[in-house]
Amino acid sequence: MFTAKTLGKEQLILLPIDQHTFGLRTQPPQPPVTFSTGRHGIVVSGYAGIQAQPSSSVGVFLSGNADDDDVFHDEVNFLVGPSWIKVVQVSASVSPAGIYSLDSDEVDHSRWIVDQCTWAPAKFPGPVTGQQEERIRLNVKLHWQGGRNGWHDLAYQVVATGTLTNLPTVAELSADIS
Repeated sequence: MFTAKTLGKEQLILLPIDQHTFGLRTQPPQPPVTFSTGRHGIVVSGYAGIQAQPSSSVGVFLSGNADDDDVFHDEVNFLVGPSWIKVVQVSASVSPAGIYSLDSDEVDHSRWIVDQCTWAPAKFPGPVTGQQEERIRLNVKLHWQGGRNGWHDLAYQVVATGTLTNLPTVAELSADIS
């Protein structure tokens, strides 16, 4: 398992969300499920460079050996977006942003697949209050094939609702504030 770090500035859009509690009915009929959407909604996107270790500043290439018939699998975890008091809903999408083929003249079978992207809240003590905060941790399963083929960067887009710790600053938003 590897980690990734966001590359450059994330693009963040704050959505207008009101606090609502919804009741959902299930099929076949069961007691209704209720949940709160939270007070805020965001869309955040960017790029993540795959790292050998969480504290590393050097990127790594996930790669396989020279046998074209071998399929390689690995997982990458990384944190995205701002801090939350509580994350309620997340819809995440991850795609290749940087692949490589170091022996393309000899490779007969190539593939790069993002097989699965799941999320979980990553809990940590807040820097100011020490109160528990959350960030969104993406877990991405990757597959690739081809002698000396591999990955180095991922692109992501996340839509999430919940209650933010702080509203984004003007510098953090992808908006023309005029």
